[in-house]
Amino acid sequence: MLYPQLHAAHLDVASYGPLVSDPATSWLRRRTLYEEALLEEDASYFVARELPRGAVGYAFVVPELGPDDTFETRGVLELVSLVVSADRRGHGVGAQLIAAVEAHARSVGADTVRVAVMAGNDRAAGLYARVGYRPGEVLMFKRLDRPH
Repeated sequence: MLYPQLHAAHLDVASYGPLVSDPATSWLRRRTLYEEALLEEDASYFVARELPRGAVGYAFVVPELGPDDTFETRGVLELVSLVVSADRRGHGVGAQLIAAVEAHARSVGADTVRVAVMAGNDRAAGLYARVGYRPGEVLMFKRLDRPH
């Protein structure tokens, strides 16, 4: 399964935390998010396969079609997850999945793709920058149960 590799990568690189440490708990929560989005939000997913091996990556997207209150756009496709098998990273699988996501965005009338990158995940941020993504907003977090 690919998701545990994403979870492990996040645990390895995240500069903000704490993250959910148990992979099974993290997967259960992510799977619930996927299931609800597929049932209620016209979400889609894309799978990169290599024969005979099978799946080596996937992307999960949720559309937010229509005008935005901040950015001039006809619609946004949010790239919720992009996962590539650890041994296939750096071989173009992520870029191919992004290209598929962008083609899907155009086909559903969205003119923008949005993705959040885990703070500390410089490799993923570099991939998105190489294929043309630029910061549009910065998400800030503050843990209220800790002094800053």
